[in-house]
Amino acid sequence: MRQILVLILISGSIVPALAVPLRVASFNIKVGFGLPGTSSYDSAKAVIQRVSPDVVAIIEATGSDTQNFGTMATELGYAYQIISEQSTLDTTLRTGFFSRYPFAWSEPISSPEGALEMTRNNLAVKIDVPGTDLDPVIVAVHYKCCSSTSSFNEGFRRAIEIRRTVEFLQNFTSTSTDNLLVIGDFNLVGTDGAIYADLPSGLPQKYVLGSDVTFPVNYWKNPDLYFTGVNMNKLPMTQVNGATWTYPSSSISSGSVLDYFVVSSAMQNRFFETEVYNSALDGVGVGLPKPGPLLGASVSAGASDHLLLFGDFELDRAKPNVMEAPTASTYIFQGQALASVSLSGGSANVGGIFTWQSPSRLPVAGTSFERVLFTPTDSDALSPVSLAASVTTLAWGQGGLTHNLQWPPAMQISAAEQGTVYAQIYIPGWTEGVGKIAPSVVCWIGISGQNTDPATWAESAWVEASINESQGSYTDRDEYRRVVSGTEAGFGTFYYASRWQIHGGTYGYGGIQGNGASGGAWDGSIYANGVLTVGSTLGSWSSNAALTSELLLKYAVGGASGPNAANAVNPTYALSEANLVLTAIVRVDDPKLTVVGEAVTDLANYATGALAKTVVGSALGVDQTGVPVGCEKQTFKVLQGTDTRKFLRVKATWRP
Repeated sequence: MRQILVLILISGSIVPALAVPLRVASFNIKVGFGLPGTSSYDSAKAVIQRVSPDVVAIIEATGSDTQNFGTMATELGYAYQIISEQSTLDTTLRTGFFSRYPFAWSEPISSPEGALEMTRNNLAVKIDVPGTDLDPVIVAVHYKCCSSTSSFNEGFRRAIEIRRTVEFLQNFTSTSTDNLLVIGDFNLVGTDGAIYADLPSGLPQKYVLGSDVTFPVNYWKNPDLYFTGVNMNKLPMTQVNGATWTYPSSSISSGSVLDYFVVSSAMQNRFFETEVYNSALDGVGVGLPKPGPLLGASVSAGASDHLLLFGDFELDRAKPNVMEAPTASTYIFQGQALASVSLSGGSANVGGIFTWQSPSRLPVAGTSFERVLFTPTDSDALSPVSLAASVTTLAWGQGGLTHNLQWPPAMQISAAEQGTVYAQIYIPGWTEGVGKIAPSVVCWIGISGQNTDPATWAESAWVEASINESQGSYTDRDEYRRVVSGTEAGFGTFYYASRWQIHGGTYGYGGIQGNGASGGAWDGSIYANGVLTVGSTLGSWSSNAALTSELLLKYAVGGASGPNAANAVNPTYALSEANLVLTAIVRVDDPKLTVVGEAVTDLANYATGALAKTVVGSALGVDQTGVPVGCEKQTFKVLQGTDTRKFLRVKATWRP
């Protein structure tokens, strides 16, 4: 019925501009839905709701479950439903349909006059789809199951049932223009290529073979071999991970393919996409667009022992010929969306463009084949074509991609000083060559008070580093740096690491060996956090020399730039207004260091300290010209009075 052109919106993504789109599904529900509220009912409902087909063939509906069948259709919003009549050879299982659109007609696939061959009444319907004169005819099939008997009469029965389906389809004018689908549970198991020279034993007493059947009768497990006479073929149907099984059997690894979509050449020559839905593999942006709520991993298994199959079909525009699929122009990185990489190459027999069908999808690491849409320029006459393009997605540490914390493994600075932390990255094809800077790379250097996995650090710990160009012998790497100030961290011991991101993808973290031999991906053992000490600069000032009283005094008093430097300034002494005054340059940027004055009336009292008086220095009013960073010139003052034997000295104490 031709009425209007339709464009639908699914899950935030516009479905390709199909003139007349139709989503069709097949679902073997395992002996009825069961009562509303039961696990099987609710799980089956959730699966259908997640995929949201326009038409769904229900396999293994039952006569005792017809009320639940109708309740399910109503709850899912299907205005039209139909269920087959009971069969003579199977008094339990039936086939049926839910549909958003009316049924133009329905008819069971039957045996010829005088024969009784069909196990179930496999139901054929024509769907009155708005927008087209090429309304689809869909046959829901559930052929005889199993292969348990020694004579294998089930294979014979399936071969005859499929023959009757093909004969029914031969009534249509042209499979090259008509939209014909045979969908459901084909049960094509057992001995492939079996030949029946005559009627097998073990058939039901009521079974009557049509007089038009001649022997031998061939049985195949490939449905294509039955439908050649009507120019119909099975469609490729896989789960999103490439698995083909539709019935898990005893385990996923030994699963079987029991369910198929067999369609006319007309449907194959127009746009179509298919998927075997498995909630265990579902995710945002995974597979074909699905408008319903995302399901838990176990829902499909709870719904049935079969998986639901579905496909999106264009009903009345021809499909152009794409001779060559495009490829991703470069590799991308884990956590990076397809939209961040362009497509190159690809050719078709008509003009058009190639685009990612799900540009927001985040491919898994490794090589994957992602859905691409070719949209013809003349989209009124021609349908889009869905195909696959190879994409290589690198994770951190894969494909030669390396990153680190380059230098230093440890750093000591005073509160008034600065230090620089470096990190490097190598990206194959991007960072080679001096000055060749990789685009869309961000590096942060983070500082934390906790020696923990940097992935757990607060966002406030990270400061973006600046590019330091390619360095020295490492001309194949890009180097980044961050200048760290002692004032921003405060006194104490801290830890630092690098964090990397490419094209907005997932973070990679860099660490360094404790001996500084090399850096690499942070693992907390070989490549760990660098150590930053702020305030106590004794180690760096002395090059980690053994601590002695003489070394400590030179570090604490006089402002010397190092243990062997000759630029220390000796303290001065004066008597001013009856006060003993000692003036000295003392270090004030090391929280582990204390410098005070001590006054006694007898030199011997210095030995015990019992009678020593502490004198606190002061920089108030003292000229600081020429005083080194991290030091102050201070005066230590004590009243001498009439005690001409009073002594004043400075004492330095360092506490590890």
